[in-house]
Amino acid sequence: MENGKGNNKDDIKDKIINLYKLGEKRVNSIKDKEEKFLKHITEINQMREKLRSNNKWKIPKLIITLVIIGIGIFIMFMPERSIIGKNIFEFSPPETLKIDINKYTVINFFASWCDTCEEELPELVNLQSNHSNISVIGVAVQDSIEKIEELAKKYEINYQIIYDPDGKFAKNLGIDAVPTTLIVSEDSKIQKIIYGPTSAEKIVKTIQKIEKTRAEKSKKDGKKDG
Repeated sequence: MENGKGNNKDDIKDKIINLYKLGEKRVNSIKDKEEKFLKHITEINQMREKLRSNNKWKIPKLIITLVIIGIGIFIMFMPERSIIGKNIFEFSPPETLKIDINKYTVINFFASWCDTCEEELPELVNLQSNHSNISVIGVAVQDSIEKIEELAKKYEINYQIIYDPDGKFAKNLGIDAVPTTLIVSEDSKIQKIIYGPTSAEKIVKTIQKIEKTRAEKSKKDGKKDG
C-alpha cells in the first residue's frame, strides 16, 4: 500500500513538472502564449480541484509550490503590451461596455472556475457600494451565463457584468490570465493593469496615486502653456 501511495505521488509530481516544462516552452513563443495561456491555467486549476477532492493524494508543499512557481513564470515572462494611456474602446469591447464619464471604471476580468477570482468578488462588491467615484464592471471570460449568474446570486453582485464568450476582448488587450483588473479613467483611457487577485483597498490606493500623478502632470502642462 505504501508503494502504491508513493507511486501516486510520483505520478502527480511528474505530471506537474511536465506542465511546468510545457510552460517554459510556451514562454518562448509569444503567439502560443497568447492563444493557450488561459487554457494552461485552466488545466492547472482542474488538477488542483482533482487533488483537493481525492484524500488518497496527499501532496507535499514542495509540489504545490512548484505549481505556483510555474504560474509565476508565465505571468512574469508573458509579453506585456503597451496599453496604458490608450482608449479602452480601441480594443473592440462588447457593445454593452459603458464608461461613466464622471467616475473611474474598474474592469475586472474573471471566470467562474477561477478560485482567486471568486475570492475577490466580495472586495469588488464592497468597492462598488462604498466609493461613489468608482464604477465596477465584471467581464466574464469564456464562461457560461448560468455559472456567472450563480456567482452573482451567491455574492449579491451589485455591479454590471458583461460577457466575453470567445475571449476576444481579453486577447485584444493582451490579457491571458484571470483575474486581471484594469483601471480606466473618466476619459476612457487605461491607467493601470493589476495582474492577479486584488482588493478594494489596493484599488482605492492605486486610483489615489493615479489622480495625484495626473494632477501633477496637468499642473506642469499648465506651466508650460503659461
